[in-house]
Amino acid sequence: MDYTEARLLRQREQQSKWNKKYYWANREKIVARRAQAYRERGDEIRAQQRLCQRKRDRVLKVDILTHYGNGRCACVKCGESRLACLSIDHINGGGTQHIKQVGIGSKFYRWLKKNNYPEGYQTLCMNDQWVKRVENNEGIL
Repeated sequence: MDYTEARLLRQREQQSKWNKKYYWANREKIVARRAQAYRERGDEIRAQQRLCQRKRDRVLKVDILTHYGNGRCACVKCGESRLACLSIDHINGGGTQHIKQVGIGSKFYRWLKKNNYPEGYQTLCMNDQWVKRVENNEGIL
């Protein structure tokens, strides 16, 4: 880490400490102001929160797919790179039961990140996932 990065990190930490201190010193006023804003613009705020969450989920998905795609956000078999076509494959099968436990979509991606990117997964396009399921007789056809 060079000098500039270290300085920026210290500044962020100091700002964070100041923000927390300010919040707790002015908590009632801040909570009342937020409640008023939510009463006046609740639908707008919720829409903005949903948009921000979708962006975070997309960034997380790209991060996970890139990790399990050997450094590329693409299918490890055919090279397909359209995000809508890609998903995580359980290499040794058992994905259906695992997804039931952990959750689907963003919940699964968060689980992978929280558990430090465990082994046994790969990025595949949906076509290659389907072919793999048929070849392994995983309950299809």
